[in-house]
Amino acid sequence: MYIEDFKGWQNRFKNWVQAYMFDAWCALDKDYEKPKNERGLEKAFYDFSESDKLKYTSEKMIISLLQQDHFGMR
Repeated sequence: MYIEDFKGWQNRFKNWVQAYMFDAWCALDKDYEKPKNERGLEKAFYDFSESDKLKYTSEKMIISLLQQDHFGMR
């Protein structure tokens, strides 16, 4: 991808993620922190609530989307 193509790619990427992966888009807004239990220790994955799972997978999804080439730009 050439630097001149970035603005167009950026807008297409933003629109696509907001339309199809809104929770992932929202994950960009706030730093992810692994959930903690009542003693202040990080929860194990198997102890995640449904809300914890959504936040975790949304964070991982946006990272994955940013690392991939979904739009054929090269």
